[in-house]
Amino acid sequence: MIRQTLWAFFWASYDNAGRIIAASTIWAIMMMACISLPFYSFQLGWLFWPSWIPLLAGAPVATAAVFFYTGRRLKNPDYSFLECWREFRPWILKSWLLGTSAGIVLAVLGLNIAFYAIRGIAWNPIFGALASGLTLWFTVFYLAAMGLVYPIQFGRGCSVPRSLKQAVLLVLDRPWACLAMLGVSAFMAASLILTQAGAVLLLMGLVSMLWNVTYSQLEREREIKEHHVQGSEPRDAVSEYSHRSLRELIRPWEVR
Repeated sequence: MIRQTLWAFFWASYDNAGRIIAASTIWAIMMMACISLPFYSFQLGWLFWPSWIPLLAGAPVATAAVFFYTGRRLKNPDYSFLECWREFRPWILKSWLLGTSAGIVLAVLGLNIAFYAIRGIAWNPIFGALASGLTLWFTVFYLAAMGLVYPIQFGRGCSVPRSLKQAVLLVLDRPWACLAMLGVSAFMAASLILTQAGAVLLLMGLVSMLWNVTYSQLEREREIKEHHVQGSEPRDAVSEYSHRSLRELIRPWEVR
C-alpha cells in the first residue's frame, strides 16, 4: 500500500504541478498576512492578543481550502479555482471548527509532554520518562490522524467530531502505512522549508495532495475488501495513477 500510495502521489503531483504551485502560493500569502500582524504588534508593543484573531481564524480555513481543492483536483483534472471557491464556501465554518479543535488537542498534548518531561521527571524519573514517552507516541499517531481529518470531512461529509473519530480509527486500522506517510510528509516539509522558496511554492499543495492520495488509497482498499466476494475492484484516479509507468516521462510520445 505504501509503494502504491507514493507512486500515485508522484504522478498526481506531476500532472497537477502548476495547480499545486498556485494553491501553495495563495496559502503562503494568506499565512504570511495572518502571521505578520501578531509579529509586528509584538515588536511595536501594540495590543498583542487581539492581533492573533486573524491567524486563529484564517489558518485553519486556508489550510482546509487547499485540502479541499487538491482532493477535488485528484478526482477531476479539470477542476478550477472558481469551482473550488463556489463549493468550499458552505464548508468554511465546519473546516474552521475542525482545524481549531484539532489544533487545541495538539496543543494540549504538547503541554502534557512538556509537563511530564520537566515536572514529572523531577518528581519521579521513571514515571516522568514513561508518561512523556507514551504521550509523545500518542501525539505522533494523532499527527497522522490530523493529516486525514480534512480528506475525511470533505470526502464523507462528516461532522467535526465524526471526522476526528474516523481519522483516529483509520490510523489505528493501518498504523504503519499512516505513520510512513507522516514521515514522508514531515521529511518533505522540512526539505521544502530549508529551501525557503519551496515552502512558498510547494509546501501545502504537496502535503495536502499526499494525504488526499493516502485517504483515497485507504478507501480503495476498504472497497476492495467489501467487494472481494464479487471479485470486482473499484477503479478511480488514484488506481490509475498507481499503474502508470516512468515510460511516460522518458518517451511520452509512445504513450497514448
